[in-house]
Amino acid sequence: MTTLLEDIGAAARQLRRQPRHTLLAVLLLALGQALGLTFFAVFDGVLLQPLPYAESDRLVHPWGVAESFGIDRYPYSWPAFVDYREGAESVEDLAATRTARFIVDLDGEPSSVSGARVTPNLLAVLGAAPLRGRDFDFDSGAADLGASAQADAALVSYGFWQRQLRGRPDVVGSTLRIDSEPFRVIGVLPEYFRYPNANTDILVPLILSSLEETRPFHFLRVTGRLAPGADFATAEAELQNIAARLAADHPDDHGELSLRLIPLAAEIVDQDSRQGLSGLFVGAHVLFLLACINVSLLLVVRTLARRSEIVLRFTLGASRRSLARRLSVENLLLAGLGCAIGTGIAVWVLGWIRSLAPDILPRAHEIAGGGELIFYSLGLFGVAVALFTFLPVPHALALSASLAESAGASQRTTASRRSRQVQALLVGGQVALALTLAFTAAMVAHSVGRLSRVDLGLESESVLAGGLQLAGAEFATQADQARFVDRVLPAVEAIPGVTSAGVFSRLPLSPGDASLIVFRPDQEGKSDLPNASFRVVTPRWRETVGIPLLEGRDLTAQDDSDPDRRSMLIDETLARRQWPDRSPIGQTLHLGTMGPWTVVGVIGATRLLRPDREPQFTVYVTPEKNPFLPAMNRPWFVARAAGDPAHLRQALRSALREAAPGQPILGLHTFREIQQDWLHERRVVASLLLVFGAAAIVLTAAGLFAVVSFAVEQRKTDFAIHAALGASPRRVFLRVFADGLRPVVIGGAVGVLAAGAIGVRLAPYLFATGPTDPGAAGAALGLLALAVLTAILPAAVRAGASDPARILRPLGKRL
Repeated sequence: MTTLLEDIGAAARQLRRQPRHTLLAVLLLALGQALGLTFFAVFDGVLLQPLPYAESDRLVHPWGVAESFGIDRYPYSWPAFVDYREGAESVEDLAATRTARFIVDLDGEPSSVSGARVTPNLLAVLGAAPLRGRDFDFDSGAADLGASAQADAALVSYGFWQRQLRGRPDVVGSTLRIDSEPFRVIGVLPEYFRYPNANTDILVPLILSSLEETRPFHFLRVTGRLAPGADFATAEAELQNIAARLAADHPDDHGELSLRLIPLAAEIVDQDSRQGLSGLFVGAHVLFLLACINVSLLLVVRTLARRSEIVLRFTLGASRRSLARRLSVENLLLAGLGCAIGTGIAVWVLGWIRSLAPDILPRAHEIAGGGELIFYSLGLFGVAVALFTFLPVPHALALSASLAESAGASQRTTASRRSRQVQALLVGGQVALALTLAFTAAMVAHSVGRLSRVDLGLESESVLAGGLQLAGAEFATQADQARFVDRVLPAVEAIPGVTSAGVFSRLPLSPGDASLIVFRPDQEGKSDLPNASFRVVTPRWRETVGIPLLEGRDLTAQDDSDPDRRSMLIDETLARRQWPDRSPIGQTLHLGTMGPWTVVGVIGATRLLRPDREPQFTVYVTPEKNPFLPAMNRPWFVARAAGDPAHLRQALRSALREAAPGQPILGLHTFREIQQDWLHERRVVASLLLVFGAAAIVLTAAGLFAVVSFAVEQRKTDFAIHAALGASPRRVFLRVFADGLRPVVIGGAVGVLAAGAIGVRLAPYLFATGPTDPGAAGAALGLLALAVLTAILPAAVRAGASDPARILRPLGKRL
């Protein structure tokens, strides 16, 4: 014990003697530890931990799939949901949901609140129970789950209870006015409950209209729980058999739809988020390793610089074991100090992430900092200790021992060569890791950059959109909605600076999408029917958002007012699909069971759902002919400005508030802002990866600079002798430069191969880029080359320009 305490005291004194060196090492390790711990906690909480529901591994999410049309997330009709629920034996139960926004009267002010209409068995399927109050009542055997549910019952989220209802203890049994109707709060959901979306605040029973009960209308997402003893593969096969039977029995409604079963955890955190978080997790740990390697290089240099002290200790009889213990205690103390500080930083950062991330990071509320974080912190500490102890100490002792035991040049040269080999190995490893990370970051950044420049097919620079939430008896029919639009739209058109205006039922790139199966009358009974999303629009809408008219004419006010006319616009992709060899103008289409509709115009294709997907088939109808009433519950008034639309923001807000004082304004966005918001998560991931990549290159350059500078300092006598014997400064310069470049070239080759392999794996998730992208490769290699030159050139120039007489004069005096 005494010896250990003495070693700790001696180690502390030694660290205090070199405060700059100690501070740099502690800072590097603390930052590396903080990064590794932070992204482990995020990765663990979001991707690895089970969902906070009972036996969450049995929760699944079935989706319809139409492969030939590129559709992998196809919703269900109500009859199809009933068929799956009654026919699947390997699934204990299924629940259906439809996301919605509600107008809630809070203290006399209407507010738009995110919610969902759900079958009342949803909580039972998920394995959750209200924190307060009770669940919906339902008959588990009823085909129509809405039949026995209270239509006026509501469940509120814990967050809504705390924020909007101020945590009132009598919330259960109180009344909320939702969409102008009284609803009785029967329960408060637990704090962890975030379904179907992270911001869902209110659940009400799913009550269907007559249209929503038809088979062609697909609008529901479905969640299921596997039966006890049933495995995932068996359940998926059974559901696929049901899908095949439905396609055969109802070809006009299900077409070629098959089914894919997804674990609910994988559905909540989508593939894009998983890829982004995985990349950040790996990148953070690469930086941690680079920080450890850099500190290890510092320790090698520092220990070798103390070889005179170590040689003296050997000469005075100190054993190699005692010296190894003393050096190891110093490194352990350094590692412990850095890791402790890094852990404290990580705990603080995680608290900050939990408070800010729920809107952009799924399951952010489940990021914890408990026992897993402590154990992982100890694991990172162990890695640091291994690098600090097993690399610097043995080689430093071997070199010093050879100097103490023999004056022979051969042994000294061999020990020095081994030391240089260790340093070269560390530098090469740094280069490989740094280049892999930088190359990957460049690929992701190029992908995001190209996505930001994708043409959505509509004007994004000069259009401003303002949304309203409609609910209540005054909007009970399509005619009511159309009259409201006709009343408010002139106020928007009258705003100074507005050149044209229109109404759009759903913003581009907004989540969720109502869809219908469309087909020509002569296609009935076929199974290759396309799916189309639809939008409700007003005349002049197309002109306002800048979509070109390719053939035919626009929709007009007469199309809306004439009860005998059903006119529609279609996009060019649907026109080519349905009428590849003739004009679609005057042709008719069925929208599910609704038809015929007459095509009066063909407009340009748009990427309304995702910029990284090909344009989807889309049809456009007028408000009064809207086939799905809820589609116009949130109309967006779009205004085109002569210049920058941002200056219209306040004027549009005032016009909407004055024309519709009782309806909440959902927001005001330019189309460019909508596109940038959709890219936000990807930009964050790309930006962090770029920072990680740049930091990795800088760390590598710093380590290389330290190694080359120390090597030049240690070999200055050799260089001076060579110069005295006739070697030119250029030759000395080239020798130092080549020695420094050798591990870089080897590590760079390994890094390029590793980055290429990663690029191939990431190719499905990147947009118009990959491992052969010259821009990404050039950026990563160029940055590395610049860093390497900055690290090697100063030391090589100094070696070539050194004065041999000045270096050799002290040696001559000693001789």
